[in-house]
Amino acid sequence: MKSIEMNGEARQSWLRREQGLPTEPADGYTVVRQSDFEKSRVWRAIFIAAAIAVGIALFQPAPADAPTATAPARATA
Repeated sequence: MKSIEMNGEARQSWLRREQGLPTEPADGYTVVRQSDFEKSRVWRAIFIAAAIAVGIALFQPAPADAPTATAPARATA
């Protein structure tokens, strides 16, 4: 039975070369940093806006039931 990740390291190295990333981690690090999108201002602004929207949706009071009609509507001919 062959391992699924038999070529995993070669594939990751190829992908890093294609993306222009270093293939080996720098000294003192265990992984190669591929993206810092999580630290960007755009990501933080989107995350904060989504958190506010969810918070507002959760803490809104439940909608009141529609008022019932006291008299039936009359048809005009």
